[in-house]
Amino acid sequence: MTVNFQNLARRSEIIRAARSFFHLEGFLEVETPIITPEPLPEANIEAIRTESGFLITSPEVYMKPLLAQGAQKIFQITKCFRKNEHGSRHREEFTMLEWYRAHSDYTKLKEDTIKLVRFIAEVLNTQTIERGDKKIDLFSNWEDIQVNAAYQKFAGHPAPTDDFQFDEEMTRLIEPNLGWNKPTFLSDYPVKYCPMSAACPNVPNFCQRFELYIGGLELANGCTELADWEKQRQNIEQEQQRRAQNNMQPYPFPNTFLEAMKTFPPSAGTALGIDRLAMLFTNSPDIQSVLTF
Repeated sequence: MTVNFQNLARRSEIIRAARSFFHLEGFLEVETPIITPEPLPEANIEAIRTESGFLITSPEVYMKPLLAQGAQKIFQITKCFRKNEHGSRHREEFTMLEWYRAHSDYTKLKEDTIKLVRFIAEVLNTQTIERGDKKIDLFSNWEDIQVNAAYQKFAGHPAPTDDFQFDEEMTRLIEPNLGWNKPTFLSDYPVKYCPMSAACPNVPNFCQRFELYIGGLELANGCTELADWEKQRQNIEQEQQRRAQNNMQPYPFPNTFLEAMKTFPPSAGTALGIDRLAMLFTNSPDIQSVLTF
């Protein structure tokens, strides 16, 4: 395997710039464990088991309890792990940037995301991302399209209620068409696909969640967090049931997390893939080209 040191140098600049951005914005950088005894259940993500627990799939399981204890604006850059994730855009071990704002919503997170990406671009002395032979202007007005509208535009019908059809058409018809003229937020997902997100006002079947796409590549995932403790418990139970139906490994019920969440304030959080961001800023088609090993 040949290491691309030019890409590694740019990756280092990206991480340094991201840290600078959040420090300048008044965020507290935190470090949380990468092993948890009680992972949060997700029907489409499998954690890697260790002798003492599970490697985290996201630092959410520890960062949200920090908000419940009074943290206001926090971020971290950490390793995460997801079993059986391989390919040109995936690795079982990857680097995540995750940040949270107490007493905020996903609208503010979108603003954060735009400012962050543009800040990094300025540090790298560029205004565009090249994806193949296409140049994407980061300083134009970013697009924001609702999930239902995206399905109507690219699939010819509203977002389907069948899980298989939703996922298959999202992968085949929706995602490849997003973020080519300008970065694109895909917003307001059906609530069944975001059990830990708050519902949209006056539209209870959809939730305040977004994903960011640049050049057909999903880069970030953010939402207004669900702050209702009882609904959190019910949704976790439903995710456990979905995992069992999918024959996935059983997890201990996350009682420690739920106990902490009794004082969780209205909040919003975003996860952004550092490896994928490095892919975009180096015009790399494969995630391996921005990794050391």
